[in-house]
Amino acid sequence: FLKAAAAFAAMIKSYPKSAHAPRACYFQGESFYAGKKLPEAATAYKQQTTAYPTSPLLPNGLYALGTTQQELALPAEAETTFKSFLANATLAKHPLTPEVQLRLGLVQFSQKKYPDADKSFALAAAIPDFPLADLAMLRQGQSRMELGNYDQAIRD
Repeated sequence: FLKAAAAFAAMIKSYPKSAHAPRACYFQGESFYAGKKLPEAATAYKQQTTAYPTSPLLPNGLYALGTTQQELALPAEAETTFKSFLANATLAKHPLTPEVQLRLGLVQFSQKKYPDADKSFALAAAIPDFPLADLAMLRQGQSRMELGNYDQAIRD
């Protein structure tokens, strides 16, 4: 995996304006991630999302960056990344949006931002046909319990 990451880096360095550079940057991150080099993966994903904001791989890069930041125990950074994804109106219907909404709630909960987490989990649970809606509802209840809203946690 690390040889692949090096090859992608060489391609990006040689052809930074190529139509394939955003893809090479994203897959460099994927290669680092698969090689368990999470800080390097996060750097590559950040480069991909910053240098190529109009790339069709932007949603994948933001999702990968946020989840990698979660794994690196960087919840504030992950929260910023997930909020950036959700704030982009062109991604509203993207297939990753429901999971990004749920992950936003999870990183907010981990930072003890229970009112924000409650809202994020409510939005995730309300997404039609979201397979993890039950998890979002459970975590919403936990957020409400942390806030002392026991009746609301049980009722809703």
